[in-house]
Amino acid sequence: MNRIAATFLLSVIVASACVSQVVDWRSWPVRAFTPRPYDVQHYRIELRFDYPKKQFFGTTTITLVPVGESIRSCTFDAEVLTVRSATAPSGSSLAFTQQPGFVTVELLREAAPSETVQVILRYDGQQIDIDPARWGVPKTYHPGLEFLDSTADHPRLISALSFSQGARHWFPCNDHPSDKATQEVIAEVRRGWKAAANGSLVSVQSTSNASTYHWYLRQPHSTYLSVLAAGPYVVLRDSLGPLPLAYWVYPQHEPNALRSFHRTPEIIAFFERVYGVKYPWDKYDQIMVPGIGGGAEATTATILGQTTIHDERAEQDFPSHWLVAHEAAHQWWGNFITLKDWGHTWINESFATYSEYLWSRYSLGDDEGALNLHDKREQYFRDARTRFRRPIVMDRWRFPNDNFDSHTYPKGANVLHMLRTEIGDSAFSGFLKTALTDHAFGSATTSDILRAAERVSGRPLQWFFDQWLMKPGHPVLNISWRWDLDKKSVVLRVEQKQDTTGGVPIYVLPVTIGLTSAKGHWVEQIRLTRAMEEFALSAPEQPILVEFDEPHSVLAEITFPKTTKELIVQLERGNALSRVFASNELAVSAGDPGVEAALRKASISDQFWGVRRAALDAMRSARAPTIAAFLKDRLSDSHSKVRAAAVRGLGSLRLRELAPFLQSRFESERSYVVQAELVRAIATTGDPGVTSFLEKASRFPSHRDIVRTAAFEALATLKK
Repeated sequence: MNRIAATFLLSVIVASACVSQVVDWRSWPVRAFTPRPYDVQHYRIELRFDYPKKQFFGTTTITLVPVGESIRSCTFDAEVLTVRSATAPSGSSLAFTQQPGFVTVELLREAAPSETVQVILRYDGQQIDIDPARWGVPKTYHPGLEFLDSTADHPRLISALSFSQGARHWFPCNDHPSDKATQEVIAEVRRGWKAAANGSLVSVQSTSNASTYHWYLRQPHSTYLSVLAAGPYVVLRDSLGPLPLAYWVYPQHEPNALRSFHRTPEIIAFFERVYGVKYPWDKYDQIMVPGIGGGAEATTATILGQTTIHDERAEQDFPSHWLVAHEAAHQWWGNFITLKDWGHTWINESFATYSEYLWSRYSLGDDEGALNLHDKREQYFRDARTRFRRPIVMDRWRFPNDNFDSHTYPKGANVLHMLRTEIGDSAFSGFLKTALTDHAFGSATTSDILRAAERVSGRPLQWFFDQWLMKPGHPVLNISWRWDLDKKSVVLRVEQKQDTTGGVPIYVLPVTIGLTSAKGHWVEQIRLTRAMEEFALSAPEQPILVEFDEPHSVLAEITFPKTTKELIVQLERGNALSRVFASNELAVSAGDPGVEAALRKASISDQFWGVRRAALDAMRSARAPTIAAFLKDRLSDSHSKVRAAAVRGLGSLRLRELAPFLQSRFESERSYVVQAELVRAIATTGDPGVTSFLEKASRFPSHRDIVRTAAFEALATLKK
């Protein structure tokens, strides 16, 4: 699942050694995984539907073998299902008992280990509202089969979401990720509809009023990766060599659909090269459904929220390629190799989120990649400050979904980046391939991943996994430096200030230090091991800039005070992220003529849009008499996020005379995001004459209704 949100930029973070833990994860129950005494080999799921009554009728044949001991009965997970009968392949009835959440079937005789057993369960179910408190899911999320009536946004549909414990809501199963099985789905739907499921399409048989779709997944996968979607879909065909690809979209989305999906072949080919493993399945579908904001990976058939589709104007602000990349990565990380139990969620989500970064860097360049990874750090830091700090890998949770948060997504992605820095690019590539091939079509634990990393790198890495995955928190660093003229050296002082009372360690950290003097630039490597350390770095002359963690690869909150002169040098000569951070720090002195001049220059001429945006945001505190004219001029920037920053600056001036200009600019602007900022800025002018304009904007159609939302906010602001 993908839940990653857009984040803002910060430069030097004010470090906080103590954080209020709003969520007490230590009070969650300890989970010990006990496997059932059988291994499911195959599910054959046959379904038909009564749409008006929102009922479904199913027959699931479960093929299994006992493991380790003989068995006389089998217990399966079954929620909101009423089992009507249980039979053996011979037709003989099997005794069964059903209690909330489970059905237990008595076999005709005791089955010995490795003996093949088949159980046929006939059942029916009806869509009911799921209690979010019981399942740990949002009210808008409905695990299992859902009958969706048509709205202005989507046609009538049936969908079955199995993440994380939804499979048991539409077929009886051993609903745990460790038990992988092959699967077939045979779904009878109304004539004119299409049905998608995991695997390859075996057949479609039609009568005068129904069509039956038969899908077969011939490689084993976990039940939570099962999917079914049916409706009047338009299926757009694509391919990567012999690999068939398809995009299942609503009829009204067909004109815009390829804008979101056309890079899918390139993304899959890229990951094949990065992971060193060919795409492991028979096909790949991407299917639109309502009710989810991002995506839900399913083997060979990813579910994506319908807002993935967007018009041409929205492409600059809401591209889908990062989401397509994240979910495609799951076909390896999560589907091909799967977490053994929910506490090892990072095996799915950290690798998929890091793959977003890899794709971003490959497709958009190093600067975009660095910003992508930094934004992920900031998302984790916000969660760590406001909710809790927990280990990435742990055995405590209320619901499996508790493991899917900013620790396993963005923090885990940054941990993987630091592992790559620690062992080197070549070993990291080998590690990815080894981890995947060692557990192909199987499941793994964190210890399995550690062993793969150690084997390929030839280095002990238990310390790395312990401090970053098994313990909570992150480093909080205070940095300072002084020039030792006699020894011609920079004396760098580093203090680790994180609160270690809750199990947060003193970290071992390799760090790259960047030094810039009038004669040039060079780097030095240090390695932190203690709470307070000083390092003497040789330098031919006193540097004009010292940068701690110049590549910005360390997951740490850092306080490193710098002079205005140093920050201006950093803005002019640093890498992309360094220039962004310098812009942010210079905001407090933006009224200084030299600082304002440097920020103006950066906002016009810097090659990276992220720096231009940061420079404009920093200038908002300048309040210079000529700033309005300058910000108007920056609305000519080619990047929408830079134009949005210029509009925010104009809005912060609160000048009534800007209202006509801002309204005129709204009409000519081609970015929904910038239009939304214009609407908010119009309200800050305080001109009561803009009310009718804002009311009109509240009816303006835009992707995700961002302009309408901004208009309602603006009307409320104007009233104040």
